[in-house]
Order: sequence, then structure tokens, then C-alpha cells
Amino acid sequence: MEQQLFSFLEEHPGFTRLQELEVRHIKALFFSSLQLMAVASYPNEVEMEQHWERAAHQLAHNIQNRLPLELDDLRWDMYLIIFVNQDKISSELKRLIENNRFYFRKIVLTRSDMSKLSEKLPLRFDLPSGKDNTGNGLLFNDGQFLKELKDRLSEGARNQLGELFFTKGAKSVEDMLSLFSRGQAEGMNHEN
Repeated sequence: MEQQLFSFLEEHPGFTRLQELEVRHIKALFFSSLQLMAVASYPNEVEMEQHWERAAHQLAHNIQNRLPLELDDLRWDMYLIIFVNQDKISSELKRLIENNRFYFRKIVLTRSDMSKLSEKLPLRFDLPSGKDNTGNGLLFNDGQFLKELKDRLSEGARNQLGELFFTKGAKSVEDMLSLFSRGQAEGMNHEN
């Protein structure tokens, strides 16, 4: 299962696995220009409880404290991912570890989290400069946002905005405000 986590991070755009750097208690290190993620892996909850702090100290001492000045920004976007090869662990222990913010953030994952890694990990995207996000990229584009908005609004709100809004959007903030004020005026007329 830990290999699934490694593969996920290796396939993430911009991440590179550091193959030749070894740190005690750390199974793998991944970095991009924006983030550094270390993975500690344990066969069960007992092993994790006994050793996770060692992994955190080793990462802090051997990596975080030795970052060169040009990589200093990574110091603020470092994560220790703690994988436990069980389906469930104690919620109290997980909370204790994840609330510990010394050095960097800790994220505890179990086997049951492997199917939703993109939701569990705070991955940042290093988009090339000069490119917008109008294609089918990794981030929401306007069409995707409007579809999601439509799905979440009540029927009355969808009717107030009209179908054209969800296909074309509003041309300006003023157009958007007029859609809402028109709906409020119509609502007042229905009350009278």
C-alpha cells in the first residue's frame, strides 16, 4: 500500500523523488519547487505511536535545518506524511499527531485513505507562467465552476439566475448584481 502512495506522489506534476538521500525513519522524500513531502511508514498503529516523533525529528534535523538559502521557502511548505498499514486507527492518536505543528504539518493516512489521496494531501500546482487556465487543466475553469454552482443552488436561485447565466456566465459584476436585484424585485412583487 505504501507503494501506491509513492506512485501517486511520483506521478504528481512537478514532484521528484529524492533517491539518493537517506534519512532514518523516513521511507521517501518528494519535492517540487513549491513543496517538500516526506513519508514515514509503519505496519501498525503501535509502531506508529512509538516512532512517529523520531521521524519528525529526523526530518527537521536532517532536511529542514539544512535547506540552502535559495530553497528556504520550502521550509514553510513541508509535510510529514505518516502512513499506517491498517484500515483504521485511533481517532485520538491521529488528532494528537496531526495537531502537532512543531517543525511542519503532519498528515496521518491509513489504507482506507489510499483511494482519496488527492483529497487528503495538500498538493500545490506549479503552473507555467504566462498560461491561463481555460483548458481542461487541473484547476476549475469558468464552465466547471458554473456547473458546480448550478448543482449546489436551490431551484429558486437557479431560476432567478436563468439558464443563460450557467452557460455563458455574467459579462461583468454589474450584470451579476442586476440578476440578483431583478430576482429580489420579482420576489417583492410576489409577496404583494
